[in-house]
Amino acid sequence: MEGLEGYTPACPMTLETLNNGEKVCLFQSSSDADLAAGFDAGLETNYPDDVKWAGLNTAQQSALKRLFGWIRSCVPANATADDLGTFVSEKFKTEAGQYFDMAHLLTYYVHTDYFASVDQRAKNILLRTWDGLVWYTTYYDATRSLPKGTTVSLPTTTRSTVTRGTRKPGNTPSRVARAGFGTLCWPTFRTN
Repeated sequence: MEGLEGYTPACPMTLETLNNGEKVCLFQSSSDADLAAGFDAGLETNYPDDVKWAGLNTAQQSALKRLFGWIRSCVPANATADDLGTFVSEKFKTEAGQYFDMAHLLTYYVHTDYFASVDQRAKNILLRTWDGLVWYTTYYDATRSLPKGTTVSLPTTTRSTVTRGTRKPGNTPSRVARAGFGTLCWPTFRTN
């Protein structure tokens, strides 16, 4: 890939989100230090292959701090997962294209929404960058779409009935069907 415009050899990276219960996987890190402390439990690198936070070079760590710090700065202090209206962010609206390829991000969101991909809004996302600046989301592990192969036990498999707030039947009311309900990235994206 060397010689391609926009390619920075020190910054190509692919992250795999691992665990719906980890703050970093939900874009909930409270600081750069919190990101570093939680990275290994919530994320792993696919490229470079299986490198922990301590093994990332300075440019890669800076790229991650930039992305996660920006997401943190876009989420209003009063934002709550139960009320999308609390995620309104002018900063996100005006700056998102500096951090994500927006056409790609919109396509990912629509795809995961339409196919009721209940496990692709926290874990089962690949985040890729070639330059350390603009990130692309990649869908994988579609075993829980429409919600085929899921332990969610939804009463129907039609897309239109699995919304962001659909609750898992038979469980406590706080359990939602979509993994990553508390993520800070997707409500901010959807609201803005």
